[in-house]
Amino acid sequence: MVGNSMKLDRRKEFVLMVGLPRSGKSTYVNQYLPSHQLVCPDDIRKGLGVRHDRRLEPFVWAVVEAQIRALMERERPVVLDATNTIEQVRTKWIEIAKSYGYSIKIVWIDTPLSVCMERAKLDNFPESVMIRMYRQLKRDPPVPKPEVYELVHIKFDEEEPERPCTTGWK
Repeated sequence: MVGNSMKLDRRKEFVLMVGLPRSGKSTYVNQYLPSHQLVCPDDIRKGLGVRHDRRLEPFVWAVVEAQIRALMERERPVVLDATNTIEQVRTKWIEIAKSYGYSIKIVWIDTPLSVCMERAKLDNFPESVMIRMYRQLKRDPPVPKPEVYELVHIKFDEEEPERPCTTGWK
């Protein structure tokens, strides 16, 4: 019975990505979480034919929540690929995952602001939005809470932004 229980727990994993836009969250998800069901607000926006439209954001996030809940009802491993720069937002997703009995992992892709800004220039991502999110994350960084979730902090060096400074790249 313990073996089955452990298998179920492994299947019921929720991974919450955290990081600035263009920090490498999606790259991490694609490389290291291929068996997880991906929920990504950018994909929903793309499906609506917009990059960002304030009027549609409540709808986008309602769809994100509905997708997460539907996947958790089916006990699928789920990854939310979004910036999650505000603690209050992370707490909302953690509470939902806990209500479904999921184990929770936060993967914080900590790429220097200057590197994210350079990458963002390539597709005209607004500098003001990047700076706002940087300030949010600096004010509310993920902190270890082993009784609630596992925190994987992947910090990149400004000199070598493609290589992590710390272990944890799983």
